[in-house]
Amino acid sequence: MLALRAVNNELQPRHWLLPDSRSGGGELGRRLGAALHERPATRVWQVKDNLVIGRAGAGRQDLQQPLPRLVLALPECAEPVGETRHEVLPVTLSGNIARHLPRIEDLGPVAVDPMQIPLAEAEFILSGGNGIRDWDLFHSTAALLGATEGASRVAVDDGHMPRNRQVGATGTWVTARVYLAVGISGAVQHLQGIASCDKVIAINTNPGCDMVKRADLSVIGNGDAILAALARLVEQQRAGELQDVA
Repeated sequence: MLALRAVNNELQPRHWLLPDSRSGGGELGRRLGAALHERPATRVWQVKDNLVIGRAGAGRQDLQQPLPRLVLALPECAEPVGETRHEVLPVTLSGNIARHLPRIEDLGPVAVDPMQIPLAEAEFILSGGNGIRDWDLFHSTAALLGATEGASRVAVDDGHMPRNRQVGATGTWVTARVYLAVGISGAVQHLQGIASCDKVIAINTNPGCDMVKRADLSVIGNGDAILAALARLVEQQRAGELQDVA
């Protein structure tokens, strides 16, 4: 917007012509009109004899008005493709104007608390079930991994996790890129809730449970012991003691 205002202040164009579309300039043109305190002609489909005709009344009526300085035109306002060739010339602004234009500066990644991310929007979920015995370990591992916490209905009913962390058809449907289920056997309602997840990893002592059958990758063993081992590997990797956790 500052660039357009700079062009307007330096060159004082007779008219501004922008496409009236969501992605092509409709919003920008309206903002420019507000900045210049000028009312644009919108949804214009014809410009002739210093008059413009635009659509009004949800497209069911035509509105004719004098040609304003700012015109937001529909595609049919353009002339048919012909043999006429036009030249486009660059516009050079004075140096003092260019220096005042804003610049985008990358400040790097911003730390986000995974527990502040709504479960339905989380990309990485560590979910616990009745196979978890050490919930303090579960919470610390989730924080270490940067995962959003979820739980099965059984874990919620037993009071280990709040109700808003329940995953499944009777809780929250999730679409995580990675869903790590620890000690969850895989009730029908839970499997329905994770149906849209990209990758599912199951940690369970029962190789024949439904969650293991659903998973893309399974680890058979005690959930608490595997979480503790995973936490150690991550800490070692961050300390530079391991080259590759995998």
